[in-house]
Amino acid sequence: MQNNRVKILWCGRFLRLKRADLLIKAAAKARDEGFDFELKIVGEGEEESSLKSLVRGLKLDDRTSFPGYLSPEDTREEMAGSDIYVCTSNKLEGWGSVIYEGLAAGCAVIATSAAGATPFLVKDGVTGYVYRSGDADSLADKLISCLKDMDNARAMGRRAYEQMRDLWNPGIAASRLIEVSEHLLKGERFYFDEGPLSRAEIIYEDWFDT
Repeated sequence: MQNNRVKILWCGRFLRLKRADLLIKAAAKARDEGFDFELKIVGEGEEESSLKSLVRGLKLDDRTSFPGYLSPEDTREEMAGSDIYVCTSNKLEGWGSVIYEGLAAGCAVIATSAAGATPFLVKDGVTGYVYRSGDADSLADKLISCLKDMDNARAMGRRAYEQMRDLWNPGIAASRLIEVSEHLLKGERFYFDEGPLSRAEIIYEDWFDT
């Protein structure tokens, strides 16, 4: 029998800075609102026992799985089969390549405001949702918004895929690097409006306050 539950995915090392606990808490709120879903938390690390304990404490055992470590290829396959991908890291994450990967897989990505990639790759309400870093309630609001309207969430996933396919891809980056280098050799400054080799403005920690 086909399983029609919405599939929510998290991938990464089980470290404190990754804050997978926020997703578990947000998922409990979504469950309490009556939404049905599967939560898959992929990875391994020092926080594994505490995360599993949190799942048990919030009685999410019936819809949460911990597959352990997966290869990059298997992880991409999991992303391709998921509806929603969530990145929960704090500001120690840096760029956050999983955001890129989730968008490229066509997931509706819910991304922490603290990851470096978020303000460049995630257009809130268009290619995904952004939530306030460290705030389980903010994450729950975005997760519930997805679950309330999965047609819209899947449309965001399609737009995310198209954005990564058409703009944020290695071929575009390579050609732009050549073009920018040619301008620099002439003593000219040159930037693209968006995407690879666009201007990276200074982004302060509190840039996202909704």
